[in-house]
Amino acid sequence: MVAVVEAGQNQIIQQTEQISAQITYVTSLLEQLVGNQTTTEARVAKIDERTKRLTPAHARAVQGMVERIVKESERRNLHGAAQGYPYVYGRLKTRFRSGKFDEIPDERYDEVEAYLHEELRKVTGGQEPMQDNLF
Repeated sequence: MVAVVEAGQNQIIQQTEQISAQITYVTSLLEQLVGNQTTTEARVAKIDERTKRLTPAHARAVQGMVERIVKESERRNLHGAAQGYPYVYGRLKTRFRSGKFDEIPDERYDEVEAYLHEELRKVTGGQEPMQDNLF
């Protein structure tokens, strides 16, 4: 009977050692995962910082809207008060507190678009400009 109890105890000790080794292994994997996550988060933060500005497509759209405002202002200029590119870009940069128009965060693109549409509306006196003849 004592031999059976000792055999059972030895088996429990072996299983405990195996479980302990497995726990140590899983712990080391979790530590690696946490380290990798920290590294990944740091890299993502750097990417976010670099891509914080307007996307190329949005920057081009802004340029197109500014061009419409300037062209329409020049077309409607009766008293020499046309809004040139520096004036329009200057107001845009001031409004969005940016050193360059394309450094405006892309998350604010909808606001930029709405602002430029309002500026165009002001230039046109509330009327959208008519499209020139395409032919």
